[in-house]
Order: sequence, then structure tokens, then C-alpha cells
Amino acid sequence: MPTLQIEISEDDFRRLGLPKNEMPFEEFKRYLALAQLPSALHQAQQASHVSGLDQMTLAEIDREIRAVCNDD
Repeated sequence: MPTLQIEISEDDFRRLGLPKNEMPFEEFKRYLALAQLPSALHQAQQASHVSGLDQMTLAEIDREIRAVCNDD
């Protein structure tokens, strides 16, 4: 199996929460994805505010979910 060596700063290493210096690529990809979650969540919150979706009630959300589930 090929090996890829990547150099990153100490700050990025800590920010990603990497537990060790060597790991399978799939595991590294999971750490990268987790590091992007806060930014993705913030973007989703902004989009929902801009579109007004953040004002939906739980009943409205439940109706939307049922409508999508019943389309199958």
C-alpha cells in the first residue's frame, strides 16, 4: 500500500485533535471532516436566518418532515 507523508503545523495538529502522528487515510479524513463541522453549522444557521427558516415552529418542521417521508 502506498504511503503519503504530510507535514502540518503544530497549531493545525492540535486544532484537528489528531491523536497520533500516523493513521490510515480514512481516519485522517474523518478528523478533517470533524474540524469543518463548526464552520458548516455556522453557515447553515446563517442560511436559515436569511431565508427565514429559523422562525419555523416545531409543528411546521414536523409537517415538512412528514411531507417528505410520505413522498416515498
